[in-house]
Amino acid sequence: MKRVDSIIPKLPKLVQDYLDRSEALAEFTQFSPDMAGLKAAWANRMGQNFDRSILIEVLNDQSRSSSYSNGITEAQINRLSDPKTVTITTGHQLCVYGGPLFFFYKIVSAIKLAQMLKDQGISAIPIYWMASEDHDFEEINHVFIGGTKSIWKTEQSGAVGHMKLGELDAFKKEIREYFNDDHRYKESLDALDTIFGSDRSLSSAIRDFVYWVFADSGVIVIDADDSRLKRVFVPYIQKELTTQFSQNELEKTTSLLESMDYNGQVNGREINLFWLESGYRDRIVKAQVGYATSDGTRSWSKDELLSLVESKPECFSPNVILRPLYQEVILPNIAYIGGPGETSYWLQLRDVFKSANCPMPVILLRDMFALVSEKAMKKVAQLGLSLDDVYKDREAVVTELIRAIGSNEHLVQEKRTQIDAILRTLIAELGELDSTLGQSTEAESTRMSKRLVRLEKKVLRSDKQRNGVVAQRFDFAANELLPAGTPQERRMNWLNYFSDPTSVLDLLEHANPLHPSLDFIQVD
Repeated sequence: MKRVDSIIPKLPKLVQDYLDRSEALAEFTQFSPDMAGLKAAWANRMGQNFDRSILIEVLNDQSRSSSYSNGITEAQINRLSDPKTVTITTGHQLCVYGGPLFFFYKIVSAIKLAQMLKDQGISAIPIYWMASEDHDFEEINHVFIGGTKSIWKTEQSGAVGHMKLGELDAFKKEIREYFNDDHRYKESLDALDTIFGSDRSLSSAIRDFVYWVFADSGVIVIDADDSRLKRVFVPYIQKELTTQFSQNELEKTTSLLESMDYNGQVNGREINLFWLESGYRDRIVKAQVGYATSDGTRSWSKDELLSLVESKPECFSPNVILRPLYQEVILPNIAYIGGPGETSYWLQLRDVFKSANCPMPVILLRDMFALVSEKAMKKVAQLGLSLDDVYKDREAVVTELIRAIGSNEHLVQEKRTQIDAILRTLIAELGELDSTLGQSTEAESTRMSKRLVRLEKKVLRSDKQRNGVVAQRFDFAANELLPAGTPQERRMNWLNYFSDPTSVLDLLEHANPLHPSLDFIQVD
């Protein structure tokens, strides 16, 4: 792989201003998004009394249950016993077969940042946090291979991590048929069949999938859906149930951001916790007496629910507002790497962390890549464009290209100018004779002008048809970089580009989460 171009990505104003170190946003995070901020976060963590024993126990149990973790994994976990070793975390949903490309890019960014910190004398472990308690199944049940959307269909419900993979055969068959004649993919497809075996849960499959690709790079996978880790979080669960602190604090920060003309990314609830059981996850709400789930199928008195916090902490699942706090409570973390949306909503959590007396990590934007073929680059070069131009409005770009070649619009434009002059004279002359004649002439003039504009557009359309190769070349590149009008990294699966998923590690050479950019990488 080689980088052939790099541009500044188009980001939400809040994220861009934050990354540009806007003074107005400095108060919304505890540490700046740069190496100085990382060093300050590390020093702050060193000043805390943090019990790592439960974390290490859980990580060892989870990694040892994987056939794809290795000695490097074990060594990395053991390093966490050193109070000077910290973590760099990224997280993502449990997308079947890895989902879209940016799943990989997040983890690559975490690995690269750990390497950069090592050069600064800071021992850091890259962590992939599995969103195993998420229940948005439609967001994780498919992949795009070529122009085909392969979907895992099941009637299961609840947290996706608990779901069994016994109904994945049709999904696997469809993907195998796509690569049927390509022997290069056999080894990877065989491995995927094993990793996503019918007797497994999605969380165990994704854990093995990440270790399959990244174990040699020192990544540790954590599934926080564990009663031992939840027990560490018990005081915060109790605080949420009794005071609803997170929503109050979220609204405070969000209102301040909105007063500065920024938009909030997420909205919280009165209680930002779910009740979690096998096959079931639903919001906990306050009831007339005590608490209930939002669907009304479970209910408790206050004392009953608080007792369950102590006896069954695994049944309490934080939502998007409290998940970051849970992460920072159980990990010795100094940085979180996420996408633009995640960066935005982390900035809304300042007062949630303050109220919980928990330090925020450095918030960093993940690396962004666009994989491009040599053929697509040639098409763009033939048009005299840059790869950046492919992200602009298609019709506007193609129109300018046609006009540069030589459009015939001028034939209508010249005549329209003459006709408009004649009509203006006629309106004036007839208006002197009779004002109603002048008005009628003006109305006819307007209609004629509109018809001439439509005729001018028809001439341009004819020019485009005669020079169809222009649009064809543009569309070829656009279909690679913006398939179905969506950024490639948010739609396409890795199998479209690599027969061996470890090839994605070649991107480490180009990654730098401290200076985010959109890098175009040639993959031929």
